[in-house]
Amino acid sequence: MSTTIREVFQGNVVRFLQETLFIDLQLVEELHQQFCRLSGTEKEIMFILATRSQPLDYDQLTQEIGGSVIQALQRLQERSMIEKTTGGEFTLQPLVMKHVMRHEVKNR
Repeated sequence: MSTTIREVFQGNVVRFLQETLFIDLQLVEELHQQFCRLSGTEKEIMFILATRSQPLDYDQLTQEIGGSVIQALQRLQERSMIEKTTGGEFTLQPLVMKHVMRHEVKNR
């Protein structure tokens, strides 16, 4: 499913869901599995992006985490877990954001 979302819908999960009219449980399970495999830094980036009302750029993320995040950002982009805006900032799709927030609430 992630290949379909990436190739057919250019990574736009919301548009995919609008087209299919339902959330496929397999998609949610795949998202959960991908999230569980992330490194601590990758999960931290995801949580920071999920809790901010605005997309963040590289410098802002580096300040938030306190170190270099370039490798983590590259891996997250390769997995289509984060998106880059036309302004060069990083953000999450609403479905991914919702999953991250649910995961964090459960684990606190």
